[in-house]
Amino acid sequence: MITEARIDKAIEQIESQGNAQQLLEQFVAKNSALHDYFTADSEVLFEEEVDFFYGLFLTLLFATDTLEVEIDLESFQELEEGNWKTFYEAKNLNASFDLYFANYPEEDLLAYVEDATMAEQDDEDFAFLTNVGKEWIVVKAKTYIDYFIKNPK
Repeated sequence: MITEARIDKAIEQIESQGNAQQLLEQFVAKNSALHDYFTADSEVLFEEEVDFFYGLFLTLLFATDTLEVEIDLESFQELEEGNWKTFYEAKNLNASFDLYFANYPEEDLLAYVEDATMAEQDDEDFAFLTNVGKEWIVVKAKTYIDYFIKNPK
């Protein structure tokens, strides 16, 4: 299980290295199909939301120590489909988190995603996040965590 301390350490590592773009490019080199999928699918997002997603995603990669792992796009998409189904059944993002957290083995990782995306609307640092953007980011991030659980390094 990934702990909050490990997530904090991942954030510190990324910040201290100061080369987030280069690290993402390293991941994309092994996962161009997944990156192409994210790119095509992210047309509903504003540029700031895309940047935010990749920052959050990079933290997940570091926290799970999976920067070098090759992701099977088909498996990822199957998991994502289930997460969208849960989201639509829940009717909104807050209710979907309740369902996502039920008996979830990587609670701290999911809590990190929730905290990052559910900032108060009046928080100036996160004012760029739209509801559609939050939903997209949460489902993609949750899907990556699910993929990590099903395919440990």
